[in-house]
Amino acid sequence: CGTSGPAWLHIACGLRDVALAFDADEAGDKAALESEKWLTPYGARCTRLRPEGFKDWNENLIAIGQTKLSDWLVAQLLAN
Repeated sequence: CGTSGPAWLHIACGLRDVALAFDADEAGDKAALESEKWLTPYGARCTRLRPEGFKDWNENLIAIGQTKLSDWLVAQLLAN
């Protein structure tokens, strides 16, 4: 989805926990902030996840592998 979501996203995310996992750059931070502003009026509870130390999630996945990335994501989501 790049830096914006599809038009139906607010319907699917309303009243749910939503992980905003955009790239770790200025555009990703802006997209996460805009997404949160757009989704919270529909009851979405948003958490921003950043691939710290990496540019994007694919780079993170390649560097540490699926298991470690999955474990980290679960820990982050449970902490929020």
